[in-house]
Amino acid sequence: MSAAAIAHREEFRFRCRRCDEECCSSCMRIPYHTGYTCTEYEKYLSSRRCRFCAETIKGDVDVSIIIIIVCKFSMLIIYL
Repeated sequence: MSAAAIAHREEFRFRCRRCDEECCSSCMRIPYHTGYTCTEYEKYLSSRRCRFCAETIKGDVDVSIIIIIVCKFSMLIIYL
């Protein structure tokens, strides 16, 4: 966990006394997004992920000829 995520957790995470659910007081997400700041979590949710391992897809996209996407478990090559 990054230092920013730890500081965010210390400042914004709270637990409901009635239902014992953890929530973020900054973005009001339930359950709390452990390991992410609010902006990092929004970026994570909007990013593309591998359908096999759910890892965030990283890499450059070349739209002219080939798109190569690599994650831990798979490589996908698409010819346009």
